[in-house]
Amino acid sequence: MAELVSDEDKEELQALTDKDKSEMNDGELTRLTNLALERKFDYPEWGLFFEVTGKNKKRADAIAYNLFPSRNFKTIGFEVKASRSDWKSELEKPSKNDWFVGQVDEFYVVAAKKGIVKESELPQGWGLYEMKGGGKLYEVIESDLTEHQDREMDPEFFMRGVKKAVEKMHSAQVSKKNARQRGYREGKKEGQKDENLDYESEKLIEDGKKYRELRDGVNVSLYSLDDEDIELLNKALDVLKGLDSGYRSVVSELEQLMSKNADVQEKISEVKSEVQELGEELDEKQDVTLDKFGGENKP
Repeated sequence: MAELVSDEDKEELQALTDKDKSEMNDGELTRLTNLALERKFDYPEWGLFFEVTGKNKKRADAIAYNLFPSRNFKTIGFEVKASRSDWKSELEKPSKNDWFVGQVDEFYVVAAKKGIVKESELPQGWGLYEMKGGGKLYEVIESDLTEHQDREMDPEFFMRGVKKAVEKMHSAQVSKKNARQRGYREGKKEGQKDENLDYESEKLIEDGKKYRELRDGVNVSLYSLDDEDIELLNKALDVLKGLDSGYRSVVSELEQLMSKNADVQEKISEVKSEVQELGEELDEKQDVTLDKFGGENKP
């Protein structure tokens, strides 16, 4: 039934109270005052409603209904003022709130800051709240509407309060429904993200397994590779680390590399054979030379 003080309202109240009042416009001061009213007259003790229309078609800035039988369901009316000029305009129309004053137990002017309302200017029976540091309301003058205490509540006034309560309940239900729908959409989106992450994780695990199998199955004799071969191998390893383009192309490059290495090994064997043959020929020529010239110099 009440307009509960939400976490968002508390954050807004804190943001406004941190701001210098001298730098705030009338709209900000009014909002800050309304938030202070919400905090002071909050559920479960109170039901607070703003902009309540009366039988005379005039509107009270706020009405608070006490919800405890022990408080005799006290009702309080409020007129919020953010500037001195606004209050002076109110004084020029003293009958504006007469109907509300006749329907409530107490009636207060709520000044956004000190100096807006002078105590001597208050109509008979009206009280005064002033907002001070921390966004809190302090009672400066107590309301005393003694001549109205025995009045009977107008049924229309009571039903206007009920109407406000129903409107708040409906608004809360719509907000809850919208929140559930947003939650469902956001939850579905998060679920899809999780599903995609699971797929990517499985893919990375599988690619890693294939990489390890490939790594263990490759045996390259690096000592016989030249600089070009090493550069090609490093390129192949970079591709493996990426795991984005698959491993089959890497296998192909490594097979080419191994084939090239085999060619190098074959060339080395051929050169080795030729060197051995050349060495044998040199040995034979050396023996012949020694036989021819070495004998004459023997002792």
